[in-house]
Amino acid sequence: MIDLEKELERINNDLGSPHLNSKDVGDPTNPYESIIQKVAQYIETLIPNKIQKLSQILYRVDISEAKTQAAFDLGKTHLAARRLAELIVERSLKKLQTQQEYKKSQDFE
Repeated sequence: MIDLEKELERINNDLGSPHLNSKDVGDPTNPYESIIQKVAQYIETLIPNKIQKLSQILYRVDISEAKTQAAFDLGKTHLAARRLAELIVERSLKKLQTQQEYKKSQDFE
C-alpha cells in the first residue's frame, strides 16, 4: 500500500516546490486522478515560458526523452501537460514502491 503523504512529498520534491498537499486529493477512492490534474495544471504553466525548468524536472524525475517527445507530439499544450503529469506520477509511484520493497527485504535480513 502506497502512503499518499509520502507520494505527495516525493512529487513536490521532484517539482522543486510544494504544489500538492492532501487537500488536493478530491476523490479518496482515486486520489491519483486529482494529483495528475494538479501536476498537469502546473506543467501547463511551464510549457510556454519556462521550458528549461520543465526539462530539468523531467530529467530529475527520469522521464526519457522519447516519452517526453511523444507527449509533445500530441500537439496541444493541455494534452502534453496531461501526459507528462501522468509520467511524473507513474515514475514517482514506481520509485516509492521500489523503496518500500527494498525496505521490506532489509527488514527480513
